[in-house]
Amino acid sequence: MNIIEDLEIMSKKARAISYPNPNYRQEIEAINLEARRAMEKEEGVSKDHPKANLLWKIAWEMGHSSGYYEIWGYYQMISPLIK
Repeated sequence: MNIIEDLEIMSKKARAISYPNPNYRQEIEAINLEARRAMEKEEGVSKDHPKANLLWKIAWEMGHSSGYYEIWGYYQMISPLIK
């Protein structure tokens, strides 16, 4: 699979989780971490890079309202700054 297919699967998983679920936050956070790791792998950014968290935070803040594809777009644009 490629990153686009992976993000589509993650999007479907996230949409399938309903809010009254007592584990909602944990399940969404797990999917978000999975998406982050896929983006790090695709862009060659080590999860241990000192600015990896900042990169994710900025991409997340700019794109999360539109979904993983938008986050991915911002992640791609910003990641060269820390390579």
